[in-house]
Amino acid sequence: MNLYTPAGGLFETHVTWEDIEEDMQRELNTTASFGPKKIAKNIGDGNGFMSRIILIDPDWQHKDRELPEKFVVKILTQLTLQQFTENVSKENNIGNNFTSEEMRAAIDYRQKLAHNTEVTVYDHLRNLPEGKVPHPKIYYMRKFSEYNQIKGYIIMDYADNVKTFPIYQNIKPNILHSKAAFELMSLKFTQEEKEMFTENPFTERFAILYTEETIRSTVALFRLFIGDKLTDKADKMEQILSDLVDLPWVDQLADEIGVR
Repeated sequence: MNLYTPAGGLFETHVTWEDIEEDMQRELNTTASFGPKKIAKNIGDGNGFMSRIILIDPDWQHKDRELPEKFVVKILTQLTLQQFTENVSKENNIGNNFTSEEMRAAIDYRQKLAHNTEVTVYDHLRNLPEGKVPHPKIYYMRKFSEYNQIKGYIIMDYADNVKTFPIYQNIKPNILHSKAAFELMSLKFTQEEKEMFTENPFTERFAILYTEETIRSTVALFRLFIGDKLTDKADKMEQILSDLVDLPWVDQLADEIGVR
């Protein structure tokens, strides 16, 4: 069982309505149940490739306390990535390097590690004073384990009007206070928790993506986008790209420039 094979749960994942209902009943200490008009909507398309972001309207029945009218379930799956790479391949008439069993299995392994690490971080965030590091309210999280290979997800509060920031965009100084609190929090991680984090993220997580074949496909895709206008630059990029994608060097960059 894996994350890259379509299943019979929500949006072809392994996670079912029953899983979510039981989790919410237990965590919210309620006997209320999901109703016949319950709705699940995929709101994550175009915002990441490692999961399905599902907005749940549970249509609560027989409410015995205050319950969230809507909430979000982030479900780990490789189906989002498959759909994206398939679309790019068809639209640009290029090969799809993400169809091999070896590639999918390697990504599957890394996805599960990343999810479990995220759950660990949220566990610590929930113990901080409210407002110290802004984050959504977490109702329940399920890690992957030896006995749970297919259902990894996080159930959290739904917040509308959320603005996302690309990693390359500068942030306002007041966010740095939260960053400082976040880094201070990391000092409380146990040794076992620290071992969940990789010391070589680029090599361990991206090496499977940046093979010689995928680099050639990247250059081919670049040529399609730019047409004949930048052919000479595309030729030069093709010659040096394999040297630029030096993942071990990137992992050691902080040491090279003396940053701890």
